[in-house]
Amino acid sequence: MRTRLFLTGGLILLLFACKKTEEGPARINLRQQASRILITATDSASGTEVTEQTFRYFYNDSLERYDSIIANGSSFVFDYSLLNSAQIIRINYSDGLTPYSEIRLNGALSALQSLTEIYPADTTQNTHYTFSYNSDSRISGLQAAGSSILYQKSLDYKDDSLFIRTQRSGTACSTTDTLINTARSYLNAQLPYLLFADIRNTCSGFGNALLGALSSSNYSYKLPLKVVNGPITKDYRYVFDSERRISQVYITIRNSTTPAVVTILRMDISY
Repeated sequence: MRTRLFLTGGLILLLFACKKTEEGPARINLRQQASRILITATDSASGTEVTEQTFRYFYNDSLERYDSIIANGSSFVFDYSLLNSAQIIRINYSDGLTPYSEIRLNGALSALQSLTEIYPADTTQNTHYTFSYNSDSRISGLQAAGSSILYQKSLDYKDDSLFIRTQRSGTACSTTDTLINTARSYLNAQLPYLLFADIRNTCSGFGNALLGALSSSNYSYKLPLKVVNGPITKDYRYVFDSERRISQVYITIRNSTTPAVVTILRMDISY
């Protein structure tokens, strides 16, 4: 079996020439890159559906890479001129004088190493988002820092559970989500795992919309089934299309302190 390294929907994706799944035949020619992820929320108190997040992906099939992504109204255009020489992707780069971002890749782990927001006129405004990984390319941590640390996340895997600890500096906010996985179902490695696992974190968002849009490594995580954080529970239900790709995710959020109000997040995924 030959392995080829491409920059694609998961940034770096290992494509196997004869890949098969446990459940059925080879699907290597089936499109796996999402073209849109739409997240809406409805709570039982108002009954009104509101859009929470929207990601639009513009994938170049001939070059097997993204041209751009629109994440929550912000446009991110990719420049691959430094990819081969330095494993760097520049975002919204023009002349090096105006603000832009850089993604650095970890080729050894086939993973996203860091995302940096760069302000050439005043580098004290730069913000660095740095990932750490286990040896199998599973995320073990994410830190956001400017002139000081903004937040830190640590991910601790125990059997079929995951503990996501978030500490946000300056607000004294600290929280731990206990995530229980499904037994056998796996997430397509080209979908953004952190968006699934860490949605509606009570301490922080990611700070940069692109972090919620991107897959960070090639690892195929088990699908989240339930998240518990004190009185708050999140229950996941998945809908698959005829090709066994996730097409919808329903996340029911309950808080035992306000039992009358139930929030349902719906994630619609188009390919």
